[in-house]
Amino acid sequence: MTVPSVVHMFCFKPSIICCTKIDEEKVQQFAASLRSCKRPKVYKGKSICTLMKS
Repeated sequence: MTVPSVVHMFCFKPSIICCTKIDEEKVQQFAASLRSCKRPKVYKGKSICTLMKS
């Protein structure tokens, strides 16, 4: 999967990825495509979550 040019991505840890940009809609689309690649592990409580800062 390639990162769109309108989204900036930073990896703080292997398990923490930060995606930022001015256009929130593009960031949310990219986050949704990331979430669709990895199915959540319901019993372990692990998944990809989105935190939006307002």
